[in-house]
Amino acid sequence: VPDDTYVVVVDKVEGARLGMDLESRTGESWRVKAIGSGLITQWNQEHPEARVTMGDSILEVNGVSGDLAKVREACTQRGALRLVFRRVGQASPSFDVRFGIGGGTVPAQPMRGPVRHDFSAESCCDLP
Repeated sequence: VPDDTYVVVVDKVEGARLGMDLESRTGESWRVKAIGSGLITQWNQEHPEARVTMGDSILEVNGVSGDLAKVREACTQRGALRLVFRRVGQASPSFDVRFGIGGGTVPAQPMRGPVRHDFSAESCCDLP
């Protein structure tokens, strides 16, 4: 198992929930959006050295990988679940930027926002 991956094994009995909200962008694997009560919280309490954290990606569930629908379906199965996660890397700083036009001027079209800008990847001021 590569350094940035870790394995979580839980026993999902009837009525048990993993307790994770997941999200995915086009072409990416499932990422942990939030963790609530459930088997993952229990795992985190029992295995602090291998905690599941927000932003981590699910690479595989019981040998199923790649297809998001199949990975999600594998998460719903009962019995032993073996989940392979990839740790989230060091997050790039990003800021929500909001702006408007001063002087009482009303823009011809409403402005969209908030604007998300990743300053470490793209500088509007040619900063290194």
